[in-house]
Amino acid sequence: MIILGGLFALNLVGCRAKSKRPTPAKTSASVVTAAATDAGTLRPNVSHFQTRPVDIGEYSALRSRVTSAIRLAANTKTPPNDALMALVQALTDAPGSAVLAIELAKAAARAHDQRRFQRYVQIAQPLTATQPRLSKMLRSVATDKDSKILLKNRESAEAASLGGSPSQKIDGVDTLETVCAWVKKSFAEGRPPVNDVGLQGTNSIECQLLDSLALTQDIQAVPVVAVARGQGERVFAWVAAKFKGTVWLSRSLVETSAPTFHPDGNGFSIELQRTAAYRGGLPELTAYISERRTVIDVALNEQEVLEQHRIRVMTFDLDPPQISAPIVLHSRTERTVVDPNDKSLPKGYSHSPDVGKLIELTFQLQWGDNRVTLTPTGATGAKGVEQVLFGQ
Repeated sequence: MIILGGLFALNLVGCRAKSKRPTPAKTSASVVTAAATDAGTLRPNVSHFQTRPVDIGEYSALRSRVTSAIRLAANTKTPPNDALMALVQALTDAPGSAVLAIELAKAAARAHDQRRFQRYVQIAQPLTATQPRLSKMLRSVATDKDSKILLKNRESAEAASLGGSPSQKIDGVDTLETVCAWVKKSFAEGRPPVNDVGLQGTNSIECQLLDSLALTQDIQAVPVVAVARGQGERVFAWVAAKFKGTVWLSRSLVETSAPTFHPDGNGFSIELQRTAAYRGGLPELTAYISERRTVIDVALNEQEVLEQHRIRVMTFDLDPPQISAPIVLHSRTERTVVDPNDKSLPKGYSHSPDVGKLIELTFQLQWGDNRVTLTPTGATGAKGVEQVLFGQ
């Protein structure tokens, strides 16, 4: 098995070779050492840096601006464009707020702006994915027939992606070394893959290729990391692969952010590995991702800290190459109130039911042909859940 390690943490633009293991510190995270093809229980021992406490004074001022923008948008006398502008600025200042994303989708639907409605639904869906109540609210924001059809189509597309998503062909790029130039131009012009993450028109982009992996003599792959700086930092990672003279880019594997008022606490590492998970004949590429993510929903006054270890499998036996949905091997989630002295909430919202709770899950992984079986550990008689990697 060939394993290549790449490390990236917010506020740390470089990567470090796996042979030189970093010491856990404030702005670094240690590289995962477990093999993704291990059929036993996978619970990698990952040491992360400590987070810096939120500056409550700065946070309270930001929270006041956010709640004011929500109240302004809720006022029926506010012109639609004014409501959207206020909410957009609030979300820019406080990325990670599911409530703001939902309110933006509401405002765009009221303005009958399908383009912006679609964009804010794209942003809101991953933010509400782990909160059923907010997911239900997002589904209810469609106010006309076209919006309801659009939202239904997006949900159908998301469900279909659980059986694998096609990679994007990068036209005009012949080598992996020129992928970063293409990514930077994509951010500046607001074209895919950037329109999936809501950062169109961004010019302050840093991009870096980590160590490459020769999957076969004809297939080369490399992790691609991009940092967008503006209000805080947002970081994205993909896998680019050259196969039969064509360069392909996977769907986004990691998206993480650090608002200016809470710049530490987020980071991830990626390892590329070779495995066999599909009957087509070529080996599959596995990206093993360890991530620690701190997401603050300023509107709800809540902070979610997630530590997760997952894999994504990429196959070249299908045309175009496909990458699987995330396969979560271990997760630890804790949601807390940021400022316990602030009891205010936007009208129509309440705290998440899992505030103050710690949820930790570990799964045993077994490989099959085009599928994996995940069995929870620590539970007597637990049944495995099968996950299909790629659609037929």
